[in-house]
Amino acid sequence: MPAELRRAEPTAPSEMVRRAGWLSLTERRAVLAHRVVDFAMRWDGGEGWHTGAAVSVRPASCATARQWAERLVPADREQAPTVLEHQLLDNARDAETDVLMRAPVTGVPAFRRCAARRKPRTKTSSPSHCSVCPPRRRSRP
Repeated sequence: MPAELRRAEPTAPSEMVRRAGWLSLTERRAVLAHRVVDFAMRWDGGEGWHTGAAVSVRPASCATARQWAERLVPADREQAPTVLEHQLLDNARDAETDVLMRAPVTGVPAFRRCAARRKPRTKTSSPSHCSVCPPRRRSRP
């Protein structure tokens, strides 16, 4: 009778390890990294994804939004977009009027839409976690 092999149950990585893993992927510019993130998002719905949804910021709406939008700097056009930039750009983009930007303090990508018939607005990713708040847990059905 063969001996039973017993293996310890794998432990889930800590919150810090998960965040570091996502961060290392989202800063890459390779197509393979984008595909890995896309696969992971489809696998578990982005349970560990470290940013929230794409949001629209209207600089004319308040002083804080205006100040943030004024600090944005253009992204390097010579380089391919990072995975995080790619995720943001996948949400409908018009190459004629949209300019890829970055927040210099946080490194968060944004793109500025300057359509002639509309008021200027900026799209960016909202933070999923706040350093002063405990991480939120997503409930599974």
